[in-house]
Amino acid sequence: GMSLLFSDCCNPIPGDPIIGHMKEGTGLMIHTHDCKILSKEVDQTTELLDVAWSENTDKLFTVTISLVVTDHKGVLARVATKIANTNSNIKNASAKPGDSEAYGTIIFTIEVQDRLHLAKVMRELRRVPDVIRISRQKHHF
Repeated sequence: GMSLLFSDCCNPIPGDPIIGHMKEGTGLMIHTHDCKILSKEVDQTTELLDVAWSENTDKLFTVTISLVVTDHKGVLARVATKIANTNSNIKNASAKPGDSEAYGTIIFTIEVQDRLHLAKVMRELRRVPDVIRISRQKHHF
């Protein structure tokens, strides 16, 4: 009967080391162990609970990845196709210019089953010649 919420600040996905704390009026809040927001949200009196992922999670989890790419025609289409080919759904995408005209950044919010699925997506994206760097964005604030 307890409410369980995965925090939006660090977007934990199965396979991430996680920790929880009770939040009045909300329930059990789940964060990654390295969440920077968690340390600001709780004080010394807050009891942190060790929690673990269930063996079988059939839910999809959102994660944000950032790609530095060469600024060529069709790059967005090529990387979006790679993401779709890994059975991951794109929930949001945005692009912005890089530090020079030769590069740009594309930020995707995608759905994955777990860290292994995310690793597969990132491995496929690294095969696109225009992709220079990929990173997972854990903290949005």
